[in-house]
Amino acid sequence: MKHRKIFMAIGLIFIMFFTARAYFIYQDLKIEKEIRESLKDDKAEIVSFINDADSSLDQKFKYKSFDLRKFDKFPDLAKFVYKSKGFGSASIYYGFYYIKDDDLTLLGLNKLEPKSDGEYFYKEKDSDNEIRLKKIEDEIYYFKETY
Repeated sequence: MKHRKIFMAIGLIFIMFFTARAYFIYQDLKIEKEIRESLKDDKAEIVSFINDADSSLDQKFKYKSFDLRKFDKFPDLAKFVYKSKGFGSASIYYGFYYIKDDDLTLLGLNKLEPKSDGEYFYKEKDSDNEIRLKKIEDEIYYFKETY
């Protein structure tokens, strides 16, 4: 009887773990879909928005539901953050990059690995920091960054 209770407890833990894992995967896919749908055929509008934003001013710029974080160091690269979750060293950010001419070297990542057509992955050595990119259309990339 005692072994049966232990077996049931272990089984319950596995079920809870896999249910939670499925939920988080579903949430990631849902966020990616929201981003893709809100950017459909908006490239010209995005480029115009970036050009109109003055990064020298100390203010926040918002494009639809995205916060623009333009890099002064890389004027051909703009980062738009949609959502974030977690806190401190366990944060996840979702959004999209505008990368002029699809030049992924502008991200400054040494080992950005292509995973499949239009998908890229980077993992920092000896760390849990990682970036996943998926091409939405020319010069526009969905991202999920984990720190």
